[in-house]
Amino acid sequence: MQEKNDMQNLIYTLLITQIKLGVYHQHDPLPYIKQMSDYLCVAPETVRAAYGRLKVEQVITLSKKAGAHLSAGCTENQIQQNIQEYFESRRTMLLDLAASMPALFGKMELLSLKKASPQALDQLKVIQLDSQIPPTYRSLKFFLSLHRQSENQLLTRLIWRIFILVHIPFFSVFQDRKMLEEQQAQQIMLLEASLSGQWQTVQNLIESSHLWLLNALRKYYHESIRPDSTVQEIQFAWELYHKSDQKRYSFAVTLIKQINRGQRKNGEFLPSLATLAAENQLSVSTVRRALDLLNDIGVVKSINGKGTQVLPFEQIAAHCDFSQPIYRRRLTDFIESLHVCACSCRAVAEQTLLAMTEAQRNQLLELLERLYAQQRYGLGIYGVIGILAEEAHSPAIRTLYAQLFQQFLWGYPLRIPKRNESTEAQMQARALTEALQHFDSSLFAQLLENSLIQDFKTAQSQLQKIGVSAPSDFL
Repeated sequence: MQEKNDMQNLIYTLLITQIKLGVYHQHDPLPYIKQMSDYLCVAPETVRAAYGRLKVEQVITLSKKAGAHLSAGCTENQIQQNIQEYFESRRTMLLDLAASMPALFGKMELLSLKKASPQALDQLKVIQLDSQIPPTYRSLKFFLSLHRQSENQLLTRLIWRIFILVHIPFFSVFQDRKMLEEQQAQQIMLLEASLSGQWQTVQNLIESSHLWLLNALRKYYHESIRPDSTVQEIQFAWELYHKSDQKRYSFAVTLIKQINRGQRKNGEFLPSLATLAAENQLSVSTVRRALDLLNDIGVVKSINGKGTQVLPFEQIAAHCDFSQPIYRRRLTDFIESLHVCACSCRAVAEQTLLAMTEAQRNQLLELLERLYAQQRYGLGIYGVIGILAEEAHSPAIRTLYAQLFQQFLWGYPLRIPKRNESTEAQMQARALTEALQHFDSSLFAQLLENSLIQDFKTAQSQLQKIGVSAPSDFL
């Protein structure tokens, strides 16, 4: 339900933005509901709810016969002012998101194209050449159709959000026809190279496509948007859950981090609810719900009259109830987040390590050594993702990785002792540490990617046994 409401709100906000940016003028028709739902790749009722809200607010008129029409538009002066304010307040966010796209989605695009059948590639080509789809929406339809190959709903929602926030508002005002034709030609070349299996060319074209967007944005800002230091910057935000749930999950993740880092020992009793609430500036109710969650997944055990005890790592799986419907849904969040990280961590890790100070690298090394001292070899890679969520150079990547890292909470019981005590896991842990000690960011990133892919395959196999769906395995 929350996802549906979020989509309705984003579509409503997008339409208001397009009106302010001059896409629609007074009495102009808006696309029919079915047409707009096709453009945005959402259900008609989601668009209908957004249109209904605009009608209630008297922004549009709406009828079955005549469709939707804008009641009152903006003057040309207002439109220019709106464009200036909208893009200047999002300058850092839009440029950062565009610059982050290759690291976040480049490999997934390559894998999706490799998996796509000739028929699927032909269908993507039809989308690119369809003159009935405005350029404003064409990229969204193209990329969502492409990434559906991964069968990862979390990834699809993330891409949809980024396009609603970045691509569609930008393409609503960007009028450089030559550059737009250049982008379309690049996508056609990309598909033709995929059909003939020229994968190095495909990879180069993926990189060129992302660079095109970044250069187009830079060109637009240079030519059309004047810098204004008085404008308040709007930051990129992405949260998977309601605010109350977000606080609970964030605190649960904080406790797991403390356990992993040895700050809370096996067998230790946690402070009282009131103490934890005061220390973390949370309500007692939020703390109680977070501890209930950790009880459900076997990380801690509440004992009447004594308190809440941290369980030894090897006992976690035995105390976890995998049959709970809500937990099974959260396991899907976990495996989909792991899938996204496995596809993006190599580029993100290499970029982050190159920008790290010696003190930051030493902090990461100390974290890994603490986990390995406790023989939790398999948890080292998750500790690295947590550090990337804090230290990545890009604010967008920090925001996204913080949310993805939080989803790893749900997979905690799957970190079974056999995997962590194996000779292979120990060798991987040692290699990861040595790469970090020698400041070999490229090798470190490659080893991290290999370990996450292996963990994804292991977790995918475990979840299939208990009937939980997972993304397509083409890693």
